[in-house]
Amino acid sequence: MHPWPDLWGLASHRRSGSTDRCSSERSRLTLSPGRSTMRSHLPADPMARRRLFTPAWLLAGLLIGALLAGCSAGKAQGPGHIQLSPPELDLGAIPNTGPVSYTLKVQNVGRGWLEITGISTSCGCTTAEIARQRLSPGEATDLVVTFDPQAHGGLTGPILRQVYIRSNDPETPEAVLALRGTVVAAGGAHQDALPQPAVLSPDPLENAVTVYYNRACADCMTYVQETVLPLLRERGYPEPVYKDYVNEPANRGELLARSDALGVPPGLQSHLTVFIGDRIILEGHVPQHVVADLLTTPPDAFDRIVVYQDRMIGARDYTVWAFRGEPQTYPLDTPVGEYLAYLQAHREHLPASPAGDRRALLPLVLTTGFLDGLNPCAFAVLLFFIAFLFTIRRTVSSIWAMGLIYVAAIYLAYFLIGLGLMQAILFTGEHHLMARIGSWLVIVLGLINVKDYFFPQLPIHLRIPTIAHGAIQDWLKRATYPAAAVGGFLVGLCTFPCSGGIYVAIVGLLTARTTYWQGVGYLGLYNLMFVLPLLLILAGVGNRRVLHRIRLVEQSSRRWVRLATGLGMIVIGAVILIWFV
Repeated sequence: MHPWPDLWGLASHRRSGSTDRCSSERSRLTLSPGRSTMRSHLPADPMARRRLFTPAWLLAGLLIGALLAGCSAGKAQGPGHIQLSPPELDLGAIPNTGPVSYTLKVQNVGRGWLEITGISTSCGCTTAEIARQRLSPGEATDLVVTFDPQAHGGLTGPILRQVYIRSNDPETPEAVLALRGTVVAAGGAHQDALPQPAVLSPDPLENAVTVYYNRACADCMTYVQETVLPLLRERGYPEPVYKDYVNEPANRGELLARSDALGVPPGLQSHLTVFIGDRIILEGHVPQHVVADLLTTPPDAFDRIVVYQDRMIGARDYTVWAFRGEPQTYPLDTPVGEYLAYLQAHREHLPASPAGDRRALLPLVLTTGFLDGLNPCAFAVLLFFIAFLFTIRRTVSSIWAMGLIYVAAIYLAYFLIGLGLMQAILFTGEHHLMARIGSWLVIVLGLINVKDYFFPQLPIHLRIPTIAHGAIQDWLKRATYPAAAVGGFLVGLCTFPCSGGIYVAIVGLLTARTTYWQGVGYLGLYNLMFVLPLLLILAGVGNRRVLHRIRLVEQSSRRWVRLATGLGMIVIGAVILIWFV
């Protein structure tokens, strides 16, 4: 039977000449065959050891993790529900001399988080801005609605405008705020009333062009009939089908369903939408030269494209996106050919998926979680723990049970850290910024790992904080189920500094690309991959000989693992920066 005089592998580590910093993290412990006593090189004075890591520190760590997670999930005990106060605005008499703004409250009256996923209006003369897009239960925020009569040239008459607020409310996925009033001349006398455009009704089955509009928005129809329609006729397109989505709410549902099916994100949906087949989508008042260029572009230039320009007056730029990479914004007079040239030059490197498509996140989350789990320090602690259990004559089933509890506690600790990070990033509101910062942090930490392979004597290393060594060792020595849970939780907390940059980048990306609960689900998958290497090690330790071989492999390949992990971190950081943020 193989003795275990050097559970941490220090002797063999020194014989190999390696200076890997993980060796400095391991307490020098000695176990004699058949004995369960341990000699620790921690300070002999109990008070000194207590000062290193007292139960108060442990309790603080548990409370911090619980509180951070509680901020994210404690209040979310059900769906969020949206409430508008008031549900309808009577604007009364509105002078036609300039814009007027109104503020109302949007409140979450549900028991879970409310995510505002998009806001649009029925006419370009009306805009709406919300102060916060994520509301906790009971929280309210301001919605500022602005109506500008000058968008219609100061014409007078009754108006009906609508603001559409999309959210994760399962009962009201799109709340509608109606604005009614009468535009009057500055002196109080009425001028000519706002004209109502004629509605064309050709056979829908024979038309490839569909216009979703608000009949009360005369300028919208003027734009379609004077800017878009002549270009369509020149190219031989049939007459459009016109669908008023304000007076006929079913058309609004049809528009949303079609936009979602084609992958048009809410941020690129306007008050006026023109579908030219399913290939060209015009959102709002797109410049005429852009429409003309798109209609004459060869079919192989893009599969599908959406152009967004929502302002009726004062427009300065437009946004274009061909369902690859991220949307691009250009000054109003810039030819769309500039974007098409960019698309052609980068086609092979731009992911062919809708902006924010969560399916593209899955392989990234799984890969980065597994890479984050390749932590030599965590491997060493688990191998020590298993070896110690063998030494004190625990059964294989008992070793597996304690090992599973230990790994589950690491999972819990890392998961709670992730929830805390998610809440902190959501609080700042800078989702993409935090993802970028995390990505650069991943690259820096990867370079440190690479440095440790080539120049291990240089300062700055990724390792478990020294202050935690004694506490982890003391808990694992007890060899009980609760102690295994506490020890695993401590390891989970203390290994975060080793590769936490990956975690920060991924959590930032999830907050920017997913809803809260979708992000929590991805977080669970990430942490499952994070502990997968530990589970694989645990599955292969049915006897001491196998454990001994695993330890030898771990010791001999530790530096190579650091190099591979470092290079992988650099690649992951670059991938997130280039393709995701």
